[in-house]
Amino acid sequence: MSGSRRFPSAHPRVGAVVAEVASADATFEAVAGGVGVALVAAGNAKLYKRQGVIARPVADLAPGTLAIAWRAGDERALVADFVTAARAAAKVESRDRTDFANMKT
Repeated sequence: MSGSRRFPSAHPRVGAVVAEVASADATFEAVAGGVGVALVAAGNAKLYKRQGVIARPVADLAPGTLAIAWRAGDERALVADFVTAARAAAKVESRDRTDFANMKT
């Protein structure tokens, strides 16, 4: 993950950013440390399980959309492999999202 993610305060009446992180690992470590809360994709919630961190589906939140783009005419094998992997992952994510939404709270 490039760049940094800003962490708003977990307190519902306070909108201050209390931490900035630069990776998924740092995000989950901040949450586990009680610094704040984070919205993550259902698939990431499964990948980054941590002691003391609980993932819950958010009711009435529309699914996010990601897109991939590459230069027209780029026929490199690496690009083709990435596109194939992304399409396969999208199918798995769609199935995982249904499983996550049906999990018991």
